[in-house]
Amino acid sequence: IEEQGFVNGVKMTTYPNPATTSDNVRIEYGLETAKKKVEINIYSTSGQLVYTSSEGAKASGIHRLSVPVGLLSSGSYVYSLEADGARISKCLEVIK
Repeated sequence: IEEQGFVNGVKMTTYPNPATTSDNVRIEYGLETAKKKVEINIYSTSGQLVYTSSEGAKASGIHRLSVPVGLLSSGSYVYSLEADGARISKCLEVIK
C-alpha cells in the first residue's frame, strides 16, 4: 500500500498502473477497523460500471484482490472501494 495514511478509515492502491490488457491488476486495500460490507468497483470514464467485487465482511488490515484487466478496453478507469459508508476512488490506466 502506498505510504499515504488512511482516508475515512480506508486506503487503496493498484499494481501495475498503468496495466497492459494481458495483466492482472492487484488491488491492495487497507481497513483501519473491521467492516461489515466491502465492495470494489471499476467504472469507465463515462460512469459505466465495468467490474464489481463484493468482498463481504473484512477484518482490519491489508487485503488483496486480483482483477483480470484483459476484460477491459484500453483507456482510463476509476476504481473505488466502499466499506460501510467510507469511500475512496483512484484512477487506473489500461494500455495495449
